[in-house]
Amino acid sequence: MNALERIKQLFRKRSVWIALYVLMFLLVLGTYAVEVFVWRTPPLKSLPRVLLILLLLAISLFRIIIRHRKNIAAAEQIYADHIENAFQKDKTKKRKLLSALVDYNLGYLSECVKKTDCIIKRIRND
Repeated sequence: MNALERIKQLFRKRSVWIALYVLMFLLVLGTYAVEVFVWRTPPLKSLPRVLLILLLLAISLFRIIIRHRKNIAAAEQIYADHIENAFQKDKTKKRKLLSALVDYNLGYLSECVKKTDCIIKRIRND
């Protein structure tokens, strides 16, 4: 697997995107703090711009989280007849299975295989 494939695979993960958004959020707050406390600019001068940027970041982060939940809910509906009552007692395994199905539907087969292998190992250990 070459470097470009690894980078693509890395940015498919929701946790990576959440971490990037949190870092951007902190960067915007940090630059605002430097602007106000170090450069002594009036706080209200750049506040609307900073609030707009933070609002857009928050909306984007919210959309990432909601989209993932919708994908999982859709997979649960689509594969309801195949899954039936699987993992009713263990919600983490069921969520992992649904996440693997979402990856399969999106064409991320290597991620799907990793998640299903993890589920199989957990089942064998129980």
